[in-house]
Amino acid sequence: MKLLLFFHLLFASQTTPNFINVKDFGALGNGIQDDTKAIQLALDSAKRLTNCIVYFPAGTYQVTRNSITKPGCLYVSSNCALLGDSNGKTIIQLMNHQPNFTRIVYVEKEHDVTIKNLSFYGNAPNQMVNKKVNEHLHALYINESFNVQISNCCFNQTGGDGIAIRGIGNKPSHHIKVDSCGFSNTYRDAITLGSGFMHITISHCFFDSTVKSSIHLEPERGFIGDVQIHHNSFNSCYNLSVSGFDSSHLMNNVRIENNEFVNTFIWCCRSKNVLIKSNRFLITKKLHSNAVINCIQVNDSILITNNTINNVQNYILALISTTSQVKYVSFANNTVQTNTTCILNKGCQHLAITSNNWKVNPTHYFMDTYVTYPMKKLTISSNSFNQTIAWGKVTAFKKGKLQYLEIKSNAGLQESSLPLLSQFSLK
Repeated sequence: MKLLLFFHLLFASQTTPNFINVKDFGALGNGIQDDTKAIQLALDSAKRLTNCIVYFPAGTYQVTRNSITKPGCLYVSSNCALLGDSNGKTIIQLMNHQPNFTRIVYVEKEHDVTIKNLSFYGNAPNQMVNKKVNEHLHALYINESFNVQISNCCFNQTGGDGIAIRGIGNKPSHHIKVDSCGFSNTYRDAITLGSGFMHITISHCFFDSTVKSSIHLEPERGFIGDVQIHHNSFNSCYNLSVSGFDSSHLMNNVRIENNEFVNTFIWCCRSKNVLIKSNRFLITKKLHSNAVINCIQVNDSILITNNTINNVQNYILALISTTSQVKYVSFANNTVQTNTTCILNKGCQHLAITSNNWKVNPTHYFMDTYVTYPMKKLTISSNSFNQTIAWGKVTAFKKGKLQYLEIKSNAGLQESSLPLLSQFSLK
């Protein structure tokens, strides 16, 4: 009954779908036989039909790379849905000792593809070369494709990324949705967005113990932008990374909303127009970064608002640029509990810290400030502190480095500890 309902919803506005069972083509799903050729026969048959569902009954389907020159194990065509029995019951497993740059499922220059209720097991412990896992053994690779939906899938022990999405030049992958998926113990990133992608939504997913980034935005070229990351959970991952390739290829237009981060930090490096809103952060240990939220090198127009942050050993916010290219950062209306100095500021051009509720440790400080490059405007206003707190370090101020300073209406910020205006050498 559930399968029939899924078919109806998937193709409600289209003709009745064609239905293919991989076991009718010789796949066994017994975890022993190499099922690659049988599954590909089913996928090739689907390619000749319209609106086709390729069904994988419960079982473990072993697959291997089937060509020296082609990187994929399985190739999916347009207007096709891959459907398992349920997440955890239908497993597609990469066989031992695959060459680097192998991808379990390849979706290239295709459209209208659905992947649902499948578990992808990368078998990383058995992909070692010189005691190191090949890092490009991706589970799902999407290139120059659009209208792709991945839901209720699991990605575990992948040597590379769980999902890699990219495009080339003026052919970005676009309108890609990843929903209600689980990612654990990926040896590279859980999801990587490479060059050329637009209109990407990642929602209601769970990320656990990723060795590198949970989500890594790393465009080098091509059209990029409009990434929505919302209602996900991140548990003990390395980070969520928003990073362009260089100052000419900034990651633009990203919304990170209503997520939960446990011992996972956000890293913004070469990014623009990033919204970090209504997230919950629980940080109980020292992170592999300066802060819970980091803006490093080139960043423009970063709004951090309405978040709840509970932190033990790290700065809440770190702004670091040796060339003063972090600018227009706003930290507003957040609720913060921290045991350390709150903010590290090294050369942010325009910074506004406004209307936040701070629960602080009075033995630490509000902000460590270093200015060696122009810092045009600093506004600290309408913040509330539960205990009196001193300003913090003020280092390397030079004449003319700060153009405008406003500090007012901050309940609990110790006025006697504020740097004198002469120290800032206002123009």
